[in-house]
Amino acid sequence: MPADDRSQATPAPPPKPFASSRSAIGPIVLLIIGVLILMGQFGIMPRLPTLWTVGLAGCGILTFVFNGFNKSTLVIGSFLLVAAVMSVLRTNKILEIENEIPIIFIVLGVLMLVARSASIPEAPSRSGKG
Repeated sequence: MPADDRSQATPAPPPKPFASSRSAIGPIVLLIIGVLILMGQFGIMPRLPTLWTVGLAGCGILTFVFNGFNKSTLVIGSFLLVAAVMSVLRTNKILEIENEIPIIFIVLGVLMLVARSASIPEAPSRSGKG
């Protein structure tokens, strides 16, 4: 039987608990949302429709803050902001859901067409590992 060569192999580096600060953002956001919704149920915070609207607007704004202005953020960030406005209109009984849904589709289509413009910069490539 040949000798065991595992002792000569280079050991794998230990896994990093958090490769970057961004890796924890998703779970932290979920925790915050859960706590806020629960607080709303107890009357400590605003109810879910208000939190939903603020969350949509916040995500839309953060899309531009973290990624700048480009074809991708134009569609995603603007869509989230429009969805927040639609949510405000719906919760204030100015707009019915039956009208909101087609408007959302129209706005998304328009944003996607506008993003095809040559005057709007391309999103940066994320193919490089760093």
